[in-house]
Amino acid sequence: MTTPARRITALAVIGVLAFAIVAGGLWFAFWKPVRHVDREHGFSILFTAEWEIWPPGDGATIRASRTIHDANGVISVLASPVENFPDAAAYRTWWIGATEKSMPGFARVKDGERETPAGKVPWTEYIYRAQPGDFRLQALQFFVLAKGKGQEKDRGFIITGTAAPGVFERFRADFLEAVDSFRAETPGGVTPAR
Repeated sequence: MTTPARRITALAVIGVLAFAIVAGGLWFAFWKPVRHVDREHGFSILFTAEWEIWPPGDGATIRASRTIHDANGVISVLASPVENFPDAAAYRTWWIGATEKSMPGFARVKDGERETPAGKVPWTEYIYRAQPGDFRLQALQFFVLAKGKGQEKDRGFIITGTAAPGVFERFRADFLEAVDSFRAETPGGVTPAR
């Protein structure tokens, strides 16, 4: 290899390395997923950089929103102490039953279970209108029941992803990714979902 060819090769290698370092730094600073840890309610969930995290409100412990091509999707996590439920499926059955009675415009689409790193998590997909005159929303809701040692009561978590029905499918993969990252945290580590 001639001297000019070596110089060009060395400069090309330096350029590629510099680009990789700058791109890695930008990713780390602006695009790295963030695990939100809620120590008070005992859970954590991972959000990629596209999600804007909101403070608690509307009954939710944490909320996050994302916009894809002028369409908005929202993920919310509700955490509360629960009792007298043997598993998450029973918790779902109770919650959906209570919701069907109290929320006009509620239409259940389907139910199922999803295998997650924390175990099988029951889910329900539905469409609802919160108040007469409001626009309709489609929701994918997951139910986690954490049976922890040393706790006064079991903890129930409801993870909900909502969007307008016409754009709901654009957000489904994001909702599932967040659910798969969910962990019920205990002082001794992660409590498996049941």
